[in-house]
Amino acid sequence: QLILNKQSFNTEIEKLNIADFLKESFREWFDYKQQINNPVKTMLSITKVLNQIGKDYIDEKHLSDSIDFSIGKEYKGIFPKEIKKQFTTTPQNKQIPVWNV
Repeated sequence: QLILNKQSFNTEIEKLNIADFLKESFREWFDYKQQINNPVKTMLSITKVLNQIGKDYIDEKHLSDSIDFSIGKEYKGIFPKEIKKQFTTTPQNKQIPVWNV
């Protein structure tokens, strides 16, 4: 069974076309998973999470916040952080949704 070491994980993360802040979140996730004795074994799990951007995660920032949220709750997996839907009024007095993470 292949288990990534930190060096190979960092090498693979650097190859991804994602924001630096999200790369850092994944590095923290990798360290956290090792600390709870549930290591990241392959990059496939990371790829699958990234494929959920636009579905379970609004954008890279929401995914990064969800990683932080999941670590804070000591979850074994990454779970979408709840978003709060708020409304703002346009100059034409229309209510439009604003998403706050």
